[in-house]
Amino acid sequence: MSHDDISTRTGTIAWGGDVNIGRRFHFRFEHAHARDALAKITPLGSADLSIVNLECVVATRGAETIDKGERASFYFRARPEMLETLIRGNVDLVATANNHSGDYGPEALLEQTMWLDKAGIGQAGSGPDLEAAFQPTLRRAGALDVALFSIDATQESFAASQNRPGIAWLDPRHPEAWKTLMAPRITEARKQADIVLVAMHWGANNRHAPDAREIEGGHALIDAGADAVLGASAHLLQGIEIYKNRPILHDAGDLLFDALSRSDKDSGVFTLDLDHRGVTAVRFTPLEIGFCATKVLSGQAATDALRRFARKCDAMGVQMKQTDDGQGLIDLQPPDRLTPAPRTPPKVVEKRRVEAISAPRPEWLSDDVPPDARLPEPLNVGPLELLGVRVSPERLERLGNLAVESWWRSPEQVDCNWRIDFRATSDHPETVGEWGRSSSHDPCDWMWPLRRWTPGQIYRDFYTLRPSSVTNWLDSTLTLSVGLVSHQGKTDRVTLPRKTHLALSPKAGFRVLLANPAQYEVPALDKISPTPVLLWTAQQLEDITGGTWLVKPPEGWYVSSVTQKIKQLDNWGLADPKLLVAIDQRMAMRHELSDFTAREYWDNHDTLPSRQHKAAGAIVARPVEGLKPDFPQLQVPDPLHALMQLGAVARNRLKGRVVAVTGSAGKTSQCLMLKEALSADCSVVSNSGSNYNSRVGMLHLLANTPEATDVVVLEAAVSAINAPKFQNIRLVRPDICIITNIAPSHMRGGKHGIDTVARRKANIVEGMSKGGILLLNREIDCYEIFRARAAERGVHLVTYGQSPDADVRLLAYDQTNGRVTAQLPRGQKIEYRITAPGLHMAMNSLAALAVKKILGGPLKPFLTAMEKFQPLAGRGETRAVDFAGKPLTIVDESYNANPVSMRAAIATFSAMPMTGRRILILGDMLELGSDAPRYHQQLAPQIRAMAPDTVLLCGELMAHLWDELKPDIKSASTGAYYRNAPSLLKDINRHLLPGDTILLKASNSIGFGKILDHLSGPTAV
Repeated sequence: MSHDDISTRTGTIAWGGDVNIGRRFHFRFEHAHARDALAKITPLGSADLSIVNLECVVATRGAETIDKGERASFYFRARPEMLETLIRGNVDLVATANNHSGDYGPEALLEQTMWLDKAGIGQAGSGPDLEAAFQPTLRRAGALDVALFSIDATQESFAASQNRPGIAWLDPRHPEAWKTLMAPRITEARKQADIVLVAMHWGANNRHAPDAREIEGGHALIDAGADAVLGASAHLLQGIEIYKNRPILHDAGDLLFDALSRSDKDSGVFTLDLDHRGVTAVRFTPLEIGFCATKVLSGQAATDALRRFARKCDAMGVQMKQTDDGQGLIDLQPPDRLTPAPRTPPKVVEKRRVEAISAPRPEWLSDDVPPDARLPEPLNVGPLELLGVRVSPERLERLGNLAVESWWRSPEQVDCNWRIDFRATSDHPETVGEWGRSSSHDPCDWMWPLRRWTPGQIYRDFYTLRPSSVTNWLDSTLTLSVGLVSHQGKTDRVTLPRKTHLALSPKAGFRVLLANPAQYEVPALDKISPTPVLLWTAQQLEDITGGTWLVKPPEGWYVSSVTQKIKQLDNWGLADPKLLVAIDQRMAMRHELSDFTAREYWDNHDTLPSRQHKAAGAIVARPVEGLKPDFPQLQVPDPLHALMQLGAVARNRLKGRVVAVTGSAGKTSQCLMLKEALSADCSVVSNSGSNYNSRVGMLHLLANTPEATDVVVLEAAVSAINAPKFQNIRLVRPDICIITNIAPSHMRGGKHGIDTVARRKANIVEGMSKGGILLLNREIDCYEIFRARAAERGVHLVTYGQSPDADVRLLAYDQTNGRVTAQLPRGQKIEYRITAPGLHMAMNSLAALAVKKILGGPLKPFLTAMEKFQPLAGRGETRAVDFAGKPLTIVDESYNANPVSMRAAIATFSAMPMTGRRILILGDMLELGSDAPRYHQQLAPQIRAMAPDTVLLCGELMAHLWDELKPDIKSASTGAYYRNAPSLLKDINRHLLPGDTILLKASNSIGFGKILDHLSGPTAV
């Protein structure tokens, strides 16, 4: 065959996405002409070869409730006659490697092959063993031979093995290995085919774009030799990527599905134009998918859909143009390839209609009802009799399906295919939805409709009920009921004597809370009784929380503070009288979205009776026994939610300003300095001393803030800022935000860099109103990220630092006497003194000075108060101790550590005047991600320049720094490495001499607090 002959060989292939002809499609097939649903999609009929992803298993056999390793699985199985829809739709090939082909086990998967063969529809992606599953299927497309591989990367439990039926599966965690696995298979397929395609079922559901691993996997398949990758799985369209002039169709979305409702109805068929080189063009026909129906769009609707899809392609770097006939078009220039050897083309297969099975399978029939399932008397449900029922499990400790097994009889012939509709309803319907909503089904798990029943015969039905929604973690009782549904209407529901107890384990409950974060509705101030001088009255608490007083307070009752922490009843800076908010572990997890399940379950309601003498009353979720008869109790569904509401209302009525501080290091010291300095002539409330800077902590502070407070100084953790929809920081609504610095921190996964830390910190502006002020360290890493976010939000940017363009600029700092020289806007110079040592403290003072200038008022009392500021223990506090007869000075930086704070602490320590030896005792810096070893090694130059007398390093990560410093260590007296804090503690005495000054610096969990306690001891001065 000449080259010219080869160049004239062409063909077309149509690729459609997920097709599910199981479940509800069964009754639509009969009454809504759904059997023609695909026949109306013209690109399928006009292509030489049409391929779809068959997202179900066509079978009558199979195991029930296969464990798929999921929270609540869907199971899709179709009766064989449903294949008529594929035949009428001109579908030639189906991809069967996906997360539903194994829903009923290997037996059903192998049976499906038999039905597809009978229908004349080819399949790829599954088989009796691993080799068979990975075999491509050959078909003719025009004048070209095509090989199709079908592979899944979502359901490992369905994977075929050497001796087990299943699907072709590739590990999504290692897409870099796909080329090695697929290249020899594609090379072998190329001997029989001009075109080799890989249908890939990959990625998470309901995503509009592929993730990095899918992109890497697509590239690997093209590198392995595929002419195109045909993607599916997300149930949504994803853009087209072009790699090495070959297309990767990341996801074709749904083509035909039985979803009752969907927010995104965009779908499409991709037509691939082929020649001997590969794919020369991709044409996209926009569709709209509905309930068991799909239509081709035209006119403006088609234009709008094409534009939406074109934007997805643009995001992949691909330009799609619109043709005159209303399609999208991408032209390609695949590279030329060698002339193929002559070969026999694949056999043409004729499609044939598959008839319904003629008799029920034995497992759908029963001679009697098992004694443990039998009802006392048959229950009439429409035209049927329910004879028995089982529900399992009887106790649900995690969110999952309920399996319902039931036995039915029809006294007479039924002329309507009524569907069985089981539901399990909670006694807490407001937070725990129904199990089984939209789960009505033909009897025998869709397999044997009522019109096929023999009167008097007992039929066994088995079906799983999925949870519709669970938005809170509450133990509940689920009661089973049943009715019948058809096109004629519904029968009355019958409540059954079968119950299941929903008692989630703490771990399972926490997953529910993560998926359904609390939302706070804040009452309008005009609906709340007038505010007195005191913090909260009984009427205000009732108005704000919507609660009910189980025991009403006496006339004139009020509280001056409110807390959910039992320990805070013992003063802790809160004013009497105090209101306790009684919470449990579940509530704390819900509102903090933090996993506290490692500890034993706790509930403050149980502790309240023994601590009632410390409180003036309590907000409770349930009545508490053992309280004094006159002890005020306000009952609400969720007391911690009520506390958050109090905080939000307190913010709305606040007359003063809110200053929020965040950063990777120095937040607490910055807040403490601000509080001390501003208190000279203002009323100030702050959470700086308690470090209670979480999502709840911020609103807890506001709930304890009197209306007339001048300034609230609030520390905000990055997790508090980044609550779902930023709702917590939006409730706080800071007027001024300070960003102290950015450093690698809270990077447990190691997948993200410092820019990710910066973006998460920058989200604090989401809580600010337009016109607020972002006070930013001018030398901060990722400065442009913060500047851009401030501009987007309409927030004014004020900078401080040493840079010439800083609005508040540090001109000079002398650590020996604490003298600071600063320049204010408009060139004004100012001198003042700070007692807390270190350049980082000087920088904190600049930020504090900027806040004071923004708030207004005289500077002299502010500067006098700021001079008195001293850091807290663990954050730079200096203390003199007597340890084993040796006078020592300890600089305590043991509270936390990251690269920024570590370098600052070493620099400050290096500049401190001292007469004795300098001793560095440094421990691991944690949560730095995969670059943690490098961050530790990078401390070496600064330590060498400082030339300490002794360096003691502790922790697995500090081993990397030890490797750098070891060549400089002259002897064991000048340095040593210890794997953990206990081993250092045993040996520390021999390293110390009278008069030594010691820097203790590490992340808190390393355990340096015990070393500090050991050195301080009972003889500390």
